[in-house]
Amino acid sequence: AGRGRAACTGRFSDLLEHVAEENAGRIDVVGYSMGSLVALDALFPWRGRPLGRASRVRSLTTIGCPFDFVRAFWPDYFEGRETAAGGARW
Repeated sequence: AGRGRAACTGRFSDLLEHVAEENAGRIDVVGYSMGSLVALDALFPWRGRPLGRASRVRSLTTIGCPFDFVRAFWPDYFEGRETAAGGARW
């Protein structure tokens, strides 16, 4: 239902900010299970702009993403999402 989404994506944003400060290169993100959804929501927001550091993310690899489970309840969950220019590929 989206409860806690902002808190989770906010923590991801903080982590991404920290990694970007420590690393001058491009960043690859691996998300597992529900963490995949947190990364997707942060890097490819629905009807919003991606995080400021999202352009540094080269790729997002998801393992065990509950894609079909989420689509069963919210068919358009993965529609209408944007990425930062030059940002991540999923």
